[in-house]
Amino acid sequence: MNRQGEILCLWAGPISLIVLFVGWVFCAQWLPPLRPGLNAAQLTAGYATNVTGIRIGMLLLMYAGAPGIAFAALIMTNMLRMKGPSPALAYTQLGAAVLSFVTFIIPAEVFAAATFRLDRAPEITQFANDLGWLIFDQINSPNIIQWLALGFAVMWDRSETPVFPSWFAFFNFWCALLLLPGSLIVFFKDGPFSWAGVFGFYLGLTTFTIWYIVTIVLMCKATRLQTQTTQ
Repeated sequence: MNRQGEILCLWAGPISLIVLFVGWVFCAQWLPPLRPGLNAAQLTAGYATNVTGIRIGMLLLMYAGAPGIAFAALIMTNMLRMKGPSPALAYTQLGAAVLSFVTFIIPAEVFAAATFRLDRAPEITQFANDLGWLIFDQINSPNIIQWLALGFAVMWDRSETPVFPSWFAFFNFWCALLLLPGSLIVFFKDGPFSWAGVFGFYLGLTTFTIWYIVTIVLMCKATRLQTQTTQ
């Protein structure tokens, strides 16, 4: 069986992660993030110092989702090979992954719009920044659903040669749990639960990155195993 398509989708995973971080960290220079406690004038001044970088970064952020969806489709393909779990879990995983990348595209456009007319009232730029961050950092339910669906599928897999190791199920459950503190950022403008805080931003960022890297490694093994068994 020709596995070139699956290998292409496998490479899409690290490409998505790299493009995301290049856009966010090196172009937009939003690590650390802009603090939610900044007033309108301070925030607008922060945007004005890196207009081109933010625009390029948001452009990359919008494109980072496309290869990520291809990677999620590869995960779904391997979930459908499992014996025991309902195929509904595989489709749920893919649908949730698509929604999670939409939460990259929409805030990226909002942030880009904030840089488009910096001569407007600073309060408008502040509102756009608030909206973009709340969408980007607070809407984590698609990722939680994606990881729960994958975790239950791994736990219920009864294949002779499981696609994923059993510990990966509990890894997904823990990752989903660690995203929950990010839901509280709407209540805080400062401190660890704000969108620039330890629990509001860095915990979710670290969890997302670790999940992606671990899953890429396991998908490499799963794809190689499928290639060997079909030769």
